Amino acid sequence: MKLLLEKWNRFITEAKEMVCPKPTQDLKLNTKNRNSAIKAEHIQYGPLNLSDEDYWVKAAEHWNTKPEVAKKSKCSNCVAFDISPRMKDCMPGPTSEPI
Repeated sequence: MKLLLEKWNRFITEAKEMVCPKPTQDLKLNTKNRNSAIKAEHIQYGPLNLSDEDYWVKAAEHWNTKPEVAKKSKCSNCVAFDISPRMKDCMPGPTSEPI
């Protein structure tokens, strides 16, 4: 019985993780989180304008590297961003302009 309960508990935990996070469903919460991330010193959210050279110089200083290296750090290759198909399915629509 104990094993059955442990497996059930693990299943419930994993199922909860599969549910879409609230910020993907609530624009107000998503915006609040994004704005907090932009202001946070330790997060260093990226620039809206990728050609903003001053941003990359400051980011490179923050990360103790060169601007050319800092420019390679983007949302698409950052471990802090979940860009899995599951997460993309949670989004209410396109999140960026088509390239």
